[in-house]
Amino acid sequence: MLTLHLRNTTMLRIRPRDVTRWVHAAARALDTRSGELSVSFCGDAQCIRTNRAWFGRSRPTDVMAFPLHDDGYWGDILINLRQAQRQARRFGVPFQEEARRLVIHGLLHLHGYDHTTDQGEMEALQEKLMGRKTPPLRPVSSGRGTKAGGGSRRKTRRSGIGKSRSHSSQGPLTRTAGVPGSSRRP
Repeated sequence: MLTLHLRNTTMLRIRPRDVTRWVHAAARALDTRSGELSVSFCGDAQCIRTNRAWFGRSRPTDVMAFPLHDDGYWGDILINLRQAQRQARRFGVPFQEEARRLVIHGLLHLHGYDHTTDQGEMEALQEKLMGRKTPPLRPVSSGRGTKAGGGSRRKTRRSGIGKSRSHSSQGPLTRTAGVPGSSRRP
């Protein structure tokens, strides 16, 4: 059985049953039907605090994943819904679709995928889980929240690929349990 702990500290509406459905569908596709995880939705302030505390970056990001893998507990996913809202506008997709992409992205990180080190596997799997055959093209921006693109005007959306840790744990995995917003505390 899959146990999901949800928390939303923002005024942005996201339906718990949608998040539950996204996680269960992705878990089935990954052939991992049992376990426990936490998905917390936050705004910029909490995201910046967490990003600074864990990764030394004083800026918002879209999703952070903290794998734990302790007694069936996969870990924690922290999603910045304000950043998701900005990205949805920039990418021209509905907010719910962008939120779903970030939930799947975080879940893949909890399962060991890392787009910073792989050869495209995470992004391909993410797009498959989103129900797409090929990754959508996204505008390249020199602004926050996007990777700098080569010389082309369009680039595949920032997402992921690979097997490693995640946006990710540079510290010991046991620290994961104390992530602000997490339902799991040490």
